Amino acid sequence: MINSCIVAGIVVLYNPVIGEVLENINSYIDDLDFLYCIDNSDKTRTEFDTKDKISYIPLGKNTGLANALSIGCDVAIKNGAEILVTMDQDTFLGQSFFLWV
Repeated sequence: MINSCIVAGIVVLYNPVIGEVLENINSYIDDLDFLYCIDNSDKTRTEFDTKDKISYIPLGKNTGLANALSIGCDVAIKNGAEILVTMDQDTFLGQSFFLWV
């Protein structure tokens, strides 16, 4: 948690290279309370259910970036998130990214 706020990340996926995406997620997952992986791919994946704080939401088709972000933000807010951080599958964050909050 950052300053006692509930921080949720929303990452949008589309036909991800699993190893690369998991490496990217690992670069910021410890700084988040929850992570919502919104998948615009046709294929449902199971690799994102490896950590308790990750919720994987497959959409079954490409509904667009804005729609996927909207779904992720809605779910995060309904679950009590106070700060939202949106990313795509290529986002890799350094250790000092969350120090400013």
